[in-house]
Amino acid sequence: MKLGCNTVAFAGHPADQVLQWIAWAGFQGVEFACLGGMAEHVSPDRLDEALALAARARELGLETPAIEAAGNVMDAGFRQRLYRVFDLAVRIGVGVVTTGSAGSSTPESLEAFLPVAAEIAAQAAAAGVTWACKPHVGAAVYSTDSALRLVREVGGPGLRLNFDPTHLQRVGEDPVVSALAMGPHLAHVHIRDYSSPDLRIGPPELQTAGRGRIDLRGVAAALREAGYSGWLDLEIIGASGWEPLRQMAIAAGSHGYLSRVLREVG
Repeated sequence: MKLGCNTVAFAGHPADQVLQWIAWAGFQGVEFACLGGMAEHVSPDRLDEALALAARARELGLETPAIEAAGNVMDAGFRQRLYRVFDLAVRIGVGVVTTGSAGSSTPESLEAFLPVAAEIAAQAAAAGVTWACKPHVGAAVYSTDSALRLVREVGGPGLRLNFDPTHLQRVGEDPVVSALAMGPHLAHVHIRDYSSPDLRIGPPELQTAGRGRIDLRGVAAALREAGYSGWLDLEIIGASGWEPLRQMAIAAGSHGYLSRVLREVG
């Protein structure tokens, strides 16, 4: 497993500077945020800029495993933009695009999402990328069971899962058990910590790895046991516009803790 950092951790700052900060923090890779209204460091509307950023990442020794393009995938207009992100990913050498499922955590919402997921998975396969769908609090796919059903009923080469232990723990699941169950179906992992006693993710400082309630060592060991050998990308939200020193403290502190965890689990 390798450690990467999602550029959303440095939301509010220019992407070329963010790449340098991620490299200084010690990460091996970068996940580009394509999140309208939150952090849009790459966009299908700015291909030349994205190509330049991918080249800059390589100059800094950073791999580019993923783009996060979360949004309301139940909306046909958003899906058309997502398909352009798939094409963008191919152009800049990214193999995975991550989103959630949108909708709500009800059986009816999951039923409505499944045919939409089949469409998205087919578009991803046609483009030559992998769509990694994340179980997300409050969404149609929100739990281990709903995620496994998505894989079972849609499947295909274009669809895998994105695992985030904070979302699973917040709905009452044990993320270590979830990692074992979902591990064989994962294309990507978002990693951070969680400390709030409710469904809120909490402030950015308390998302710093090692400062919350997630058994991150147990999660890493379970992922390894399940055969996952891909990326763990730090995803910190809520720090938009913070001074870089505060954002860097979270990123570098998380990298140090997670590096130790990975050494401990072999």
